[in-house]
Amino acid sequence: MSDVLDHHSDDSYRLEQRSDTAPPPRRASPWPWIVLAIVLLPVLALVIFAVVTFGGVIQTWHTVDNLFAGRLVIRTEQPAVLVQVQQLNRLETASFTIEKVIEGGVDQGSPVLNALLGDRLLFIAHGNVIAGVDLSQLQPEDVSVHDNQSISLRLPPAGVLSQSLDNGLSRVYDRQRGLLTTGDPNLETQVRQEADQQILQAACQGGILQQANTNAQTQVRALLVTLGFRQVEFLPANAVTDSGCPEY
Repeated sequence: MSDVLDHHSDDSYRLEQRSDTAPPPRRASPWPWIVLAIVLLPVLALVIFAVVTFGGVIQTWHTVDNLFAGRLVIRTEQPAVLVQVQQLNRLETASFTIEKVIEGGVDQGSPVLNALLGDRLLFIAHGNVIAGVDLSQLQPEDVSVHDNQSISLRLPPAGVLSQSLDNGLSRVYDRQRGLLTTGDPNLETQVRQEADQQILQAACQGGILQQANTNAQTQVRALLVTLGFRQVEFLPANAVTDSGCPEY
């Protein structure tokens, strides 16, 4: 009986000895997560920087797309070629500066449709119109000299020499679009073209041609007096063929 107990105690001792010497369980290595974090963190930081800097994912995509789309290059190394030289004989004698408010847009015919689909633009136009006489049209028979002290002169009729819309001072004052439309992209261009014509018409109605004729006679008279003529007579101008003013 004691032998059996001894044998049993020996077996228990061996089991206890095996359990005490059993290797501890293996822990998962953190290196894969560290490597993954090292790879992903710069990418995530780049994405956040791009989104914050360029204002959104769509804008970022457009920016990247533009980087690979190329850019417009205009080269001006070639020398300019002068194709014509023309002597200018225009005497500018009157300049009008006009400001005019012009309204244009798409009218749908009712307040409700205008609120949904209408497009209205209020434009302040600032332009210059210059008028004068073209002395190259002066013919020999238009000048008569009498005893070297008096002269009769028929000046060409005055006309519009140039007109321009001052883009620095002209501006869109207000624009109202309907809730369901983005507006006509050509509306401002069309209003500007109309403004250019309205500025010219306003100058013509304001008497720029008459002022140009009067000033031309004053300037030419002063020049002829300087040359020694005591009496200067201006004959009526010929019929106007193209004054540059629209019919009104």
